[in-house]
Amino acid sequence: MLFSFFLLSKRREWYPSAEVEIFKYYEYTPAGGSKALHVTAVIHNTGSTAISTGAVTVKAGTNAHEYLQTIGISGGIIPGGKIAVSTAITYLDANDQIKSDGVVLYSAFFN
Repeated sequence: MLFSFFLLSKRREWYPSAEVEIFKYYEYTPAGGSKALHVTAVIHNTGSTAISTGAVTVKAGTNAHEYLQTIGISGGIIPGGKIAVSTAITYLDANDQIKSDGVVLYSAFFN
């Protein structure tokens, strides 16, 4: 029983953990394309073990719609390391404009 407790108490030390920050975002319209939003997030591995995979979902609210976009992560982030990941969200309507509260982190999962 003591051995099981020891393993559970050590779980926090090896389970991946990270902080995610929305670094920047901007709207753009590519030549001949639809209006879109470019989002870059920075992931900082705050744990003591490497992150091998994960997913970050961002939420963007416009004057007409709400968008969710998930960014998959593979390849690893070493403890203490940081990576930047980006995605583009194509708007449903050319009249969409990002709200003043912009883009927020909706969820994150790391393994």
